[in-house]
Amino acid sequence: MYKESILKNAKKISYYLLIVLLAVVMSACSPVSSVHETKDDKSMTLDDVRKLSAKGEDLLFEDLSGYRGYNLSSDLNSYIMVYYVKGGYRLIVYSKPDSKPSRADLESVWESGGSGIDIRYKDVDAFIRDNPSQDAITEEQALDIAEKSLKMELEAVSWYILGESFEPIGKDAIFARALLDSTDAIDEPCWVLRVKETPEWEGSYYAVGKKSGKVYTCVEENGKFLWHNQ
Repeated sequence: MYKESILKNAKKISYYLLIVLLAVVMSACSPVSSVHETKDDKSMTLDDVRKLSAKGEDLLFEDLSGYRGYNLSSDLNSYIMVYYVKGGYRLIVYSKPDSKPSRADLESVWESGGSGIDIRYKDVDAFIRDNPSQDAITEEQALDIAEKSLKMELEAVSWYILGESFEPIGKDAIFARALLDSTDAIDEPCWVLRVKETPEWEGSYYAVGKKSGKVYTCVEENGKFLWHNQ
């Protein structure tokens, strides 16, 4: 029954799945293993993107070697490099080794893939003006926001981020079903929290939007768990 519910809601959470995947891939604290991972710890800034954009069609893959990025490609002969850009953006570069990129797309981290511009041909500043963005709220910031709002001590539920795909069983299934059924109420990826030192699946659960900072509460109504904006 729960598997059918998850499949039924799959289309509704596809946006969140992309956000979660890219968030994990670009996390500086938890780098993923990949075919190619840059060894430099320098994060890209919007000024760096402007300089790369100025190269136009002369932009080379090696021009990106000073920045930390991760390869999403399973093809050993090509790269799909993702670079986090401070301010809530990402640069996705498609290229073969020692060659000119075929694409260099700047996107907001809050939008789905393919929603940005190729910086070699389009105006970066115009895109930023039309697509203002921001960095995601960190787990520590989420805890601080929720604790001040709810006036209670909380802890993060590290095993789950809204939109992440898994096969729940037992009490896990009840909580996961509530998250899936509430995607109309929660339109952004969240940190999930609970009252500190509460036994798992007992007590109240909360969530903080990674973009808005809104606090959501999971409540039981007529025998069904639902998420609501605090």
